[in-house]
This record gives sequence, C-alpha cells and structure tokens, in this order.
Amino acid sequence: RLADPDLRGIVVTSRDITERKALQARLWHQAHHDPLTGLPNRTLLMERLAQALGQPRPGSEGAAASLLFLDFDRFKRVNDRLGHDAGDVLLMAAARRLAGCIRPGDFMARYGGDEFAVLLAAATDREEAFTVADRLVADMALPFDIEGHDVTITVCVGIVVSPEITERSDLLRAADAAHYRAKATGKGAIAIFDPVRDRMSLERRHGPNQPTLSEPGAILADGW
Repeated sequence: RLADPDLRGIVVTSRDITERKALQARLWHQAHHDPLTGLPNRTLLMERLAQALGQPRPGSEGAAASLLFLDFDRFKRVNDRLGHDAGDVLLMAAARRLAGCIRPGDFMARYGGDEFAVLLAAATDREEAFTVADRLVADMALPFDIEGHDVTITVCVGIVVSPEITERSDLLRAADAAHYRAKATGKGAIAIFDPVRDRMSLERRHGPNQPTLSEPGAILADGW
C-alpha cells in the first residue's frame, strides 16, 4: 500500500541500456568500416596507426609500424566495360581474397577506391613484410569470376618498415612513395621504401604540384 493516501501511483521510467549500447556499437561500426567491403576504413586505419606508432617494438627502444600500401593495376576498365556494379562485385571479391592472405595480428583497411592498406604485426621485419606482399601479389593474380567473365587483375605493393618514422602521415607518405615506384616498375611489382631512391617521388607526389597516376584498364580473359 502507498503511505500517502493522495498518491495514486508511481510511474517508473527506465532506459534500455542494452539497446542503447547496441545502437552505439552500430554507429561506431558504421563510422569505422567501409559499407561496400565491410573492411575497416581509413578512419580506423589512422587510429590503429597511432596505436602502433605509440607502442615500443619488441627488442627495440622505439616504436615502429610496418605498412603495405596497394592498389589494383588496370581496375578502371572493369567499370568501363562491365559497369560499376561489376566493379563493386570485383572490389568485394578482391577484399575477401586479400583478407585471406594476411596473418593473424595483421590489420587490413580499405583506404579508398581500389586502394588498400595492411598494417603488419609489430614484430614484422623487411623479409616478413616482403613475404606477405609476395603472397598478396600471387593470390590476386588468379582470375575472378565476375558476372560470368574471367577477370584478371594484379596489384602493386609498396612497403615501409622503418623504426625512424614516428608520424602517421609520414608513414603513409613513405608507403605511397614505395607503391608509386612499384607501379612504375610494372604490373604485380613490389617495392620497399628507400629514403634515397624515393626522395624525388615523395617531393613530386606530396608537393604543391602532385601528379595524378593514370589507371589503365584490366585484363578480361574472355576477350572483353
């Protein structure tokens, strides 16, 4: 019974904490993942880079992060010849294949367009990084079945493994410079960042007159 005779009842208002947390989790996921491929996006990559660069490398006094930067050689022709829907199908299939190539502890994100980045486990050295990149190149060279067409693409990979780099933007610029040199070498090429060899590329691509890479078309094995 209610102690106050004038009090007719009590209204209890409660928030469904579980539902609110679920909503927050969905919003966080949407903000940090690519809607097409489901992979982490550039925002989450930048957060992971900050974490990696802030952690001491095992056996070393400083922090280090090893990064691969890659894109598809001749991807644009798929969009031009088969349409953008087919291009999206290819991106999703390629993302799944790429994800199957990396090791436990590695982190892959879609950087934008047909560009992807792989943040390697903290203990990765140059040889290990090259092994991962070589696996990516080999697996991605296998044909994709896209709407009944055998589509063959290749990837070029830039690698940076440098304990001296402590800023996210510098790490990305270095990986991009190595990637640019790999693309200049030819389809399916891999290049490891070298501050001397890539100095001019850094100045060109990240200076005031940054050039735009051309993007020739993909090889469609059935004659498209």
